[in-house]
Amino acid sequence: MKKGNAKLVFAGVVIVILVVLGVFLSKKNKITKKDINVIEEKKINVNVKMPERGNIGNEVVFNGEVKAMQEYILSSRIGEKIKSFYVENGQNVKKGDIIVELDEVNYTQQFRKAEASLKSAQTNYNISKKDYDRSAILYEKKVINDKAFDSVKNSFQRAQESLIQSEAQYEMSKRDFESLKIKAPYDGIVVDRNGNPGQLISPGFVFGRVLNIDKIDVETYISAEQVNSIKIGSKAEIKGLLGEVSAINRAADKNSRNFLVKIRFDNKDYRFIEGSFAQGFIYIDYYENVLLIPNNALLYDANGYFIFVNNNGKAKKIDVKIKAKDKEKVYVTDMNENLEIIVSGQSILKENSLINISEE
Repeated sequence: MKKGNAKLVFAGVVIVILVVLGVFLSKKNKITKKDINVIEEKKINVNVKMPERGNIGNEVVFNGEVKAMQEYILSSRIGEKIKSFYVENGQNVKKGDIIVELDEVNYTQQFRKAEASLKSAQTNYNISKKDYDRSAILYEKKVINDKAFDSVKNSFQRAQESLIQSEAQYEMSKRDFESLKIKAPYDGIVVDRNGNPGQLISPGFVFGRVLNIDKIDVETYISAEQVNSIKIGSKAEIKGLLGEVSAINRAADKNSRNFLVKIRFDNKDYRFIEGSFAQGFIYIDYYENVLLIPNNALLYDANGYFIFVNNNGKAKKIDVKIKAKDKEKVYVTDMNENLEIIVSGQSILKENSLINISEE
């Protein structure tokens, strides 16, 4: 074989080998459509939660002072010496309990005297009335003259005036006598106790106060921007205790320019005491027994808020609108009890993404 032909043969063989090798390598490294589908169908791990029923509302934060629902000033209407003081500060009392008793000697004598005077005046009046009624009949029949009838008539009028005066004196003495014992006007707690046995007091002396704190009013001041959103009956909360707005002063405070709002709460366990400060929330909108979902389930895009739910192993996007929200949960539209809300892993999801629900 000639030298030139040998070179051509060698070159051809090399080319064939290279072509075969290229085809082999090309087939080995080629990504098939099946391979792409496998990659696309990789599942994303997520956690889900079911909606839970509860109460929620949009909030206005307030700081206020606790006031007793009822307050009664224990004071004396008479001047006398304190005989006994039966309670101490902070002591519970029942309606009608005697709290303070004053010395009764002087006022007992006055009362007994007024009582006897009234009895005498009543007897005299009864006798005078019988005489008058009898004389009136005789006068009408012209059995007695004008002078005799006028004498009986004047006597009756004096007896009538005396009875009226005696009744007034008796009522005054009775009131003074009953004032010797200062009693609780209702069930409550005695505070600001003042005075001691043996102490001589004047009319108007204050022994303390009786507070009814079975219910309390929290007084707070709300800005003009927020007060128009609050209504009588709006729900409120302090430390898990629910109450209602009971009063709104529509005239602003002259100094702060804010508006006084009173909120009433049940306080039968005496959790709150008068004069203490309380922080809480007034709910502008309040929803009871509604379906709530965790805040971290919410996502946001150009169209607004949305969530993902489990739809037979795939992620389904649902657009929602927020109606009320607190620190942990949110009340949104388009919710039902059977939805499995995706609460983790949702940030990398898209519509119809395959999901794998992780066990918590």
